[in-house]
Amino acid sequence: MVFQGTFLFPHLTVSENIAYGLKMRKDSKESQTLRVEKMLNLIHLTNFAQRDVEHLSGGETTRVAIARALAPAPSLLLLDEPLTGLDEHLRIDLAKDLRTALTTSGITAILVTHDRNEAAIVADRVVQFSDLISPS
Repeated sequence: MVFQGTFLFPHLTVSENIAYGLKMRKDSKESQTLRVEKMLNLIHLTNFAQRDVEHLSGGETTRVAIARALAPAPSLLLLDEPLTGLDEHLRIDLAKDLRTALTTSGITAILVTHDRNEAAIVADRVVQFSDLISPS
């Protein structure tokens, strides 16, 4: 799951944050290294592997949180407004990267957002809940 607040582990580097789920799953070190490298390439942060997460911008932090969630290749990924608070240009770029990551990996995702443009970029299908709930 990726939350609106990215909740990275402050005592771990970027690569250690991304590898967290792989380590918990007890993947081999070699497998972890390869997967982390792939995720760093995906999020365009290849030079940030050893950086402390406390020294990242908001967009970089979001990228790392998304990579950490994608790294173990879950069958379902839940995203609770992960791009909220980012400037429009960065939000659109990250939405495109997220769509690419999801489609190339085959991971099904449920994205909660209030931004219709973001939903249109990321999603194959969009459900607008306000249309489903009748007022009391």
